[in-house]
Amino acid sequence: MTGVLNEGRRVINNIERVSAMYLVKTIYSVILAAIFIFLSVDFPIVPINLTPVSALAVAVPSFFLTFEPNFQRVTGQFMQKVMTLAAPAAIAVVIYTMILTWMESSFNLSFETTSTLVVLLIAAVSFNVLLLVSQPFNRYKLGMLTIVFLALFLVFFIFGNIFSLVNLWQWHLALIYLPMLISTLPVYFFLQEFLGKRILARINWR
Repeated sequence: MTGVLNEGRRVINNIERVSAMYLVKTIYSVILAAIFIFLSVDFPIVPINLTPVSALAVAVPSFFLTFEPNFQRVTGQFMQKVMTLAAPAAIAVVIYTMILTWMESSFNLSFETTSTLVVLLIAAVSFNVLLLVSQPFNRYKLGMLTIVFLALFLVFFIFGNIFSLVNLWQWHLALIYLPMLISTLPVYFFLQEFLGKRILARINWR
């Protein structure tokens, strides 16, 4: 019976862990779709740009994390825990997307450049979520995180043309995306603190 109980806990805890990674995309896609209906600009997320990010930062690591032994007691706060991780990340993606959309018209950026930068920021936010759901770290998880980071770097900075991404080795683009990339983690933590304690914690998820 102990083995059955532990297996049940492992399944529930790992589903809780990886479901937040998938929910992020669902939330920001719905919000951005609703916003861009009322804007006279093109939707900045192109499927071919987003495909490697979805695969490398979400699908592949979530597959390996589901095999992680996790026998913690199930608390029954599934939705609150998942939304505390997913909602702040989705809101961060929406914020960065709207900023880059404004910069497209203000700084005469091409649509391809805006799309690439938006997907780059989505990759950074998704990686931040992966960092949180991978805790506590061990050699297995650190190895996985290193491989994911290197793979994303190769996609955006070496093989970007395969996925219709613009060349990011340009100093005027670096002045835009480097500060944003650095800010993704503190912005995510701030939104998680604000949404988690002031809003999500007060909702009855049952």
